[in-house]
Amino acid sequence: MNDNGKGKPWYDKDAFQKLASLEGKPVVTIALWDESLVYLDDEVPAPEQEFVDVDLFLADHVLLELLATSVYNDLDSPPARGKGEIESLLNLVALRGAVISEIFPDAEDLPVIVLTGQSGAKVWLAPSAWEIDSWDELP
Repeated sequence: MNDNGKGKPWYDKDAFQKLASLEGKPVVTIALWDESLVYLDDEVPAPEQEFVDVDLFLADHVLLELLATSVYNDLDSPPARGKGEIESLLNLVALRGAVISEIFPDAEDLPVIVLTGQSGAKVWLAPSAWEIDSWDELP
């Protein structure tokens, strides 16, 4: 799935450079999938789900697909739970001209993607997997 790393760990030099090249890219729109792939075989009640699959439609027709993603309003708190809470957090930045302001590794060497809105509001996204593609039409 992870074409930017060709199956290698995300922190592989080439994979990291490709992902890091997205820093500074404006977010055109954000789309949450109806259900995360992580829950296809599990019956976790919707309000308890902390993982989402989300597409970030970026400037220059770049699509960043994030799978099994936890969303945080700060790194000292647990991840948001339930689609409603997650959508609210994403709307804090998305409705105010978000950009990918930073990408860095967490303690497990997985990427953390920081979205920052024009107001300065931030949301941290911690995907388990991702793919960089292109988009032709917005959802």
